[in-house]
Amino acid sequence: MLTWLAVFGAIAVCAGMLFVLYRRRLAALAGRVGSFACGLRPEHGHGEPLAGIAQYGVGRLDWWRTTSLSPRPKETWDRSELVVVHRAEDPHRPGKVLLRCQHGQEEFDLSLSRAACAGLVSWLEAAPTNTNRVW
Repeated sequence: MLTWLAVFGAIAVCAGMLFVLYRRRLAALAGRVGSFACGLRPEHGHGEPLAGIAQYGVGRLDWWRTTSLSPRPKETWDRSELVVVHRAEDPHRPGKVLLRCQHGQEEFDLSLSRAACAGLVSWLEAAPTNTNRVW
């Protein structure tokens, strides 16, 4: 009986620690400058978007899954190769916008708020042109 109680206690402590790590990770990601809630649907038009947090980086857009403990982003897209192909209101989520994006040969959908959409499109349009020249 005592060993089962010890095992149950150890499991409860481990679960509590994982929960605390998960909440701290989410708070750290959401509290960063340039981060915003952003769902990702890897295959255009198939399934629900995966909940996540995106953040502007130097020349890239990073995306973390919210249901993960990984400290590294799940996806990273280079700013110079990221293109918005289509924009539409999300019929299933009021106030959200679906962006069909292309990065190289990869095509995917992002689900985000109107304000985050405006910020992302502005960030992409304001990118400097890549001349690949050194003066």
